Amino acid sequence: MKQTERHVGRQPEFSRRLTLVELLFVVGVFLVGGACLFPAAFRARMKEKALQAVCYQQMKQCHAATLMYVHDFDGFLPCNHNPACGDRTTSPWSSILVSGLQYLDGETALCPSLAPAKFGGGWNSYASSVRGHVKFLNGAKGATLKGFAETPLFMDSIDQKAGKQVWCGFAYADFASVHCRHENRANVIFLDGHAEALEKSVLCGKPWKFNESFVVEQ
Repeated sequence: MKQTERHVGRQPEFSRRLTLVELLFVVGVFLVGGACLFPAAFRARMKEKALQAVCYQQMKQCHAATLMYVHDFDGFLPCNHNPACGDRTTSPWSSILVSGLQYLDGETALCPSLAPAKFGGGWNSYASSVRGHVKFLNGAKGATLKGFAETPLFMDSIDQKAGKQVWCGFAYADFASVHCRHENRANVIFLDGHAEALEKSVLCGKPWKFNESFVVEQ
């Protein structure tokens, strides 16, 4: 009788944790609720995420087209000239790969996030860090694997005067800049083929040390 009285009034204890399915359900409820409360902002962010993913894949295709060119032209990268910097002729890399040799579709050579996303003979496209006509193996520091992984090839760009994408690299002129348009990050693909979304602070730090005036945040 005494033993029975000890348990009178005691409440059962619950220490079970949420399962993964239950946790995902809760997260899903919050996402759906957020989409209902802030539909415009939610849709805009999801759209930008999708465009950033498309941009990433297009840069991969630009890199693949560049490797095809390198294979066919004795190891040289597509030349990239600008008379404003003392080069003799104007020769965007994208016009060579698209208009000249058709290694690449024009709409693939520029980011879809910056309107109007329309190819214009090579002038509005991703920026290339190549200047002149150089060999692929000389494009990286000592042609080492580390050098290839640290050497940018193409990047999101903007002509600060016209508000359009621009083909030449950030060091060509005061109007040509890297553009952090994807939630304040710029997509950059490197000589080794890997791509990253980088913030301004990263681009201006080691090992790239971009001049802050050549990196524009949206």
